[in-house]
Amino acid sequence: MTYIAVDPHDPLIARDGRPFGLGANNRMRCADWLYPSVLAGSVRTVLGKATARDGEAFSKENVTLLKEVAIAGPLPFVNRTIYLPAPADCVWFKEEGMLAGYRSGLLMRGGGGGETEPGFEPGEGCDIPHQGLVPVVAPQREDAERSKPASVAPRYWSVDRMAAWLAEDGAAKTPLKISAQPAKWEGYLQDFEREQRTHVRIDPATGRAQDGDLYSTCALVLRQRNSMEEIGLAARVEAPMGSPYFDVGKNIRGWHSVGGERRLAWFDVDESLHDAWMLSREKSDELSKAVASARGLRMVMATHAIFRRGWLPGWLNPENLTGEPPFGHGLVLRLRAAAVGRWIPISGWNLERGQTGPKPVRRMVPAGSVYYFEVEKGDAAAFLSDLWLQSVCDHEQDRRDGFGLAVWGAWQ
Repeated sequence: MTYIAVDPHDPLIARDGRPFGLGANNRMRCADWLYPSVLAGSVRTVLGKATARDGEAFSKENVTLLKEVAIAGPLPFVNRTIYLPAPADCVWFKEEGMLAGYRSGLLMRGGGGGETEPGFEPGEGCDIPHQGLVPVVAPQREDAERSKPASVAPRYWSVDRMAAWLAEDGAAKTPLKISAQPAKWEGYLQDFEREQRTHVRIDPATGRAQDGDLYSTCALVLRQRNSMEEIGLAARVEAPMGSPYFDVGKNIRGWHSVGGERRLAWFDVDESLHDAWMLSREKSDELSKAVASARGLRMVMATHAIFRRGWLPGWLNPENLTGEPPFGHGLVLRLRAAAVGRWIPISGWNLERGQTGPKPVRRMVPAGSVYYFEVEKGDAAAFLSDLWLQSVCDHEQDRRDGFGLAVWGAWQ
């Protein structure tokens, strides 16, 4: 297993799924962050070119072998600290010059026989897609019942901040408190700036601009707002034993394009990211103790996820919502609730020989979405390190492409 750092030289083009180009839209729209498959494609291209020697880099056989290389990421990192998308179960409000982060709750009540049931009053209900699910409700605040969430809030949390949040069992009433000024945040990042550029299409015959053929692109500027501190991309790469691409360290170093418009970035191995990627011993012990004492688990998506049933993981039985996650080692979970953002489309253009054409549109569960599980069988705390930042997608290729990385915490 190898850890690599990608340092962008230019703002990176990270297109969303809306059409762009001749005969479509002349305005490119930017995603909040690079999709996992964007970096996975770049890393595999680097490996393919570096090991091609005098042969063909992307023959059908080589493409099959390259697809077996697993790339997890990308995750932003600054000063050897990796950051994760903000969890959907935290809502920030502005209070007395500070930002206060409150935890969302579940609308539940104790039923007969020790069971827990959705907390509806007579005549109440909602249109959640399964009878066994419980609604997730907005945080309850004592000082104001109808105040709006803060317009500026942390978009990314450091791994340690996220671990501390996940170690709480959900019963704590004390909110997180940080400065209302993003420049003073420690362990948090705000959203990234966008750079808009306007272009014109040139007539190759005359060398002059063609009338009306203007278009605009949008790119992510990977640095902290109002600061020159650069933000890199961290990824974990693993090739099967015996693969011609197994020795990643010898083949990954150099300049290569990432995303659209062939924007450049420097690729290099950085094994110090191993410690940044994983939890510290102290945080790991704290989280394991919290999970061991709780009856449930929270699963937070660290990258966009793709499931064959849309928002519902395919490893869950759709009838009773129970199942074993990948790498679960016999851990059986039952889904009780989910805080899932609006689905995100992903498509693209297939460049494989013999398969050239548009890829089908698929729906992604956005990063930061939270799933609440009851532990039906197994010891979740014993397998926490095996589950940390591992993919929970249904299909093996989606897992290899870095979709669906998840972090886990306690839920009481």
